[in-house]
Amino acid sequence: HERLKDLDMVLCPQPGFILFYGMFWEHAFGSGTGEPTLPRLTHSVPYKSAVDAGIKVALSSDNPCVPNLSPLLAIWEAVHRRTMRIGSETRSVRDSYVYNHLDERGVMVDERVDFNQALRGHTIDAAYCGFEEKEKGSLEEGKLADLVVWNKDIRIIGERMPVGSLKEIEPVMTIIDGQIVNGIGSKH
Repeated sequence: HERLKDLDMVLCPQPGFILFYGMFWEHAFGSGTGEPTLPRLTHSVPYKSAVDAGIKVALSSDNPCVPNLSPLLAIWEAVHRRTMRIGSETRSVRDSYVYNHLDERGVMVDERVDFNQALRGHTIDAAYCGFEEKEKGSLEEGKLADLVVWNKDIRIIGERMPVGSLKEIEPVMTIIDGQIVNGIGSKH
């Protein structure tokens, strides 16, 4: 972490990979308790460790590799860090277990962050990663007015909620560069 911080690097993980592929990683590579010479993939997306070390973390979806490009999913996954349950007959996405790892002393390292940090990772830190923090990423005078108004308070993502509940949170208004739009590219 020190080298990343010294180089002013930004970590840009896609938390959705844990939800959609974590169980496959565990099956292929084993749990997160491997030897130090072969770190296991539960060390992937070390979000909280990076933030605690003072490294900026920008969230993204990496669509189409992660089949859901919703910013709410990335925020939810950064907060909950859960894998998907496989074999659901309803084919719905449901969370299974928290995907963390043991350190070299056998102590569980919790890589989950709180809602505010996850939101920051998807807004101002993501703008910083793209060299756009002066134009967007936060609600300030002089910046682009790019925002979404949701039908529910999205801070509920910070509370214990199943991933399937995200479908109940819908955008009711999208504003891009100060213009209200309905869907991609259509203005009213």
